[in-house]
Amino acid sequence: MFLRNSEFILALVAEPKWAGSVVLATAVAIGYFLASQLSFLLVTKPDDVAAFWPAAGVAAGVLIALGPGARLPVAAGTIVASVPGNFLGSWSLGTSIVFALCNACQVLLMAGLIERYFGSAFSISSLRQVLGLVAAAIVGTVVAAIGGTAGVVFIEGSTAPALTIWLHWLTSKVPGIVAVAPLLIGLVSAARDPPSRSEIVV
Repeated sequence: MFLRNSEFILALVAEPKWAGSVVLATAVAIGYFLASQLSFLLVTKPDDVAAFWPAAGVAAGVLIALGPGARLPVAAGTIVASVPGNFLGSWSLGTSIVFALCNACQVLLMAGLIERYFGSAFSISSLRQVLGLVAAAIVGTVVAAIGGTAGVVFIEGSTAPALTIWLHWLTSKVPGIVAVAPLLIGLVSAARDPPSRSEIVV
């Protein structure tokens, strides 16, 4: 099964540029949408922000793992999934659009920080890299949470305190990224440099 997954990832990377971008954007959109719908089963009060958002980890993990060339398809997939995902989660269309843009900017900022300080070939192989991923997740989420909070307050008309909304956004997105992104980064890294059969058995 591992070998089949590896072959799929390598085939995706080897596709012609436009075809690979479309497939990647579609895969990210599906993964992001499904993860977001699970998140709406548990929301915080009084602002109705999801308590845990693994969808952010899906987009961030894919983009960090594949590198700068995946920016456009990952951002597009995130936006395409975020608008209907949040709309179905009881947010208005306007707020859903704001969330979608914030979600995409968050992932792009995270990946940009990782690339700047660790290079494009990033893997979770040292404590420094793990801490770097966590730090990038916090910075990206802090910035995106400002836009998300503005959407909830000014478009949605929420009466919840702005600081509470911002904090709930932060505490839902960062754990979601830290929980999911390393798995996807490790999967892509293993697909590029697959272990031998003896290592798989061990």
